[in-house]
Amino acid sequence: MVWIRSGVSGGGRDHYRISVPNWGLRALDVLRSCQCDHPFPVCACSEGLSGPRLLQRSKFLSSLAGWPAPEPRRPAPPPDPRLLRVGILTPAAEIGGAEVWMLSLLRECDRSQIHWTGVVCLHPANCDPFMRGRLAEHCPVRTGAEAADRLYRECDVVLVWGLLASEQRIPRRPRSCSVVLISHGCCGWTARVFADAGRADHFAAVSRVALQPIPEPFRARARIVENCYDPARLIPQRGRDAIRAEWGVEPSERVLGYLGRWSPEKNAIAAVRAAEALPEGWRSVVVGRGDELRPTLEHAALGLPALVTGPVEHPGDVLAGFDAMIVPSHEEGSCITLLEGWAAGLPVLCTPVGVALDHPELVRGIPLDPTPAAIAEALRADLADVDGTARRVAQAREVAEREYGPARFGREWTDFLAATAPHGVQVRIRRAGKPKVPLGTPKCRTCG
Repeated sequence: MVWIRSGVSGGGRDHYRISVPNWGLRALDVLRSCQCDHPFPVCACSEGLSGPRLLQRSKFLSSLAGWPAPEPRRPAPPPDPRLLRVGILTPAAEIGGAEVWMLSLLRECDRSQIHWTGVVCLHPANCDPFMRGRLAEHCPVRTGAEAADRLYRECDVVLVWGLLASEQRIPRRPRSCSVVLISHGCCGWTARVFADAGRADHFAAVSRVALQPIPEPFRARARIVENCYDPARLIPQRGRDAIRAEWGVEPSERVLGYLGRWSPEKNAIAAVRAAEALPEGWRSVVVGRGDELRPTLEHAALGLPALVTGPVEHPGDVLAGFDAMIVPSHEEGSCITLLEGWAAGLPVLCTPVGVALDHPELVRGIPLDPTPAAIAEALRADLADVDGTARRVAQAREVAEREYGPARFGREWTDFLAATAPHGVQVRIRRAGKPKVPLGTPKCRTCG
């Protein structure tokens, strides 16, 4: 946190004290002229930003630290009218698979065809500052009901996910935009999202399993666009030794790791209790986020070779510290963590959920709600079949790169979004070897 307070004013000069405890600068007493109309040139408050990034946010603080002042922010130019204006309406912007999906959309869709008007988080309390900053690197991020209504007015296509039917705020027909309802799960909550599906124009799911909550006849019209992983998230920044030292893991020990949210359907407690029966020299490390379940997980870890620790900014460091991964979920719509485990070259123990149902040969299967003994038995089977496990890991990495890579994801979503454009909206479509013809524009009768 960075805060500024007024000290003593005298002689036309204002006295400020600046404290930045979370990156080591304890206090600065600065005597400086203030040309501002208000007493405080800046008051920045953030938990997810480094000191240099915070300093760059303010011309005042930058000058104190001797950093170059940032250029004044200029208004963004209007979007190309030939681009499809797309927005996302979300219930939350926290740290989870759906947020990774949003970032992948913003990053991978073809910007020569798609203009991202913005992301609106309907519930401001669920908007994590760090994730909001990540999303804001690509487009504006707003919160609240008024911003949601504005999004529908400003977009050609609005993607809606995770909101109950009563919260979706979809305008009545006729309207100027197309609405796409997205299914990210396979549980009862997702079914409630589609309780009034007739108000939407198009439907999509992130996997074959995620089609299940979409009611007929809309399910037959839904498009499956499989999730992708982000290769940049998998590159370690700190290294294996550093993260394992932070966990208190000895060089000779091996780690069965869990990475994901701590929510009831994720069943993270199974990963903690697995430590009761793991082979000698192994321990469980459970990395994630979920304040409500954290005391339960920490209590279950008492007396076991198990560690429960909070989230990290970069998952590549966590995956580098694992020797094997466990996905003990009761249900998954897709499971991006599983894709990341495959792409990182980890052997994965997994219940029959999400994309593991499409590729059961790429995981060592464990039953739903597995016991510690069942997990230990699966791990021992992997350890006993060294060659078979190595072949499975290599095949899983190949499948992840071929079928769940970001380039394929971006192409499929770009094509799908172009196809959902409302009648009369002209969209510039790029195809190899074909001229760029706006969607819905008739060809010239003379030249064809």
